[in-house]
Amino acid sequence: MPKVFDDIRNKTYILLEAIEDKEELVDKYTAAIKCLATVDKMLKMENDNMSDEQVENITKACEMWGKIWPNFFTNRNMTPKGHWLVFVLPKFIEKHQTFHMYYRCEQACEKIHALLNKIEENLSHVNNKHEKHRIMIARYEQRH
Repeated sequence: MPKVFDDIRNKTYILLEAIEDKEELVDKYTAAIKCLATVDKMLKMENDNMSDEQVENITKACEMWGKIWPNFFTNRNMTPKGHWLVFVLPKFIEKHQTFHMYYRCEQACEKIHALLNKIEENLSHVNNKHEKHRIMIARYEQRH
């Protein structure tokens, strides 16, 4: 399955093919995905001293996500990351005029999380939670 942002950058929208017969739903998901792609692009800027205009643009894009989600997807709760995107991120950027280093750290953490999930998949036979975590950390450290 393609990554959502790659799907948007390539303008293929493969993920929406499953609901292509539901035009209103396609429009909602397209708007949501484009909004996230806009925020994603802005946050990838390697800029440790954003201008007031850049901060304002990112804030507006984050606010747009905060309007899209509850209005288009009324039966779905906003995820913790969605909440963070709408309420925390704009304040962080306004205060620090940057997001680049945090973004890089987040990418590294996501890689670690994915690797730990993969390791955990192979430990379904271990029932003791503490033992499972000990093994996971040991296997992670062996790889690095």
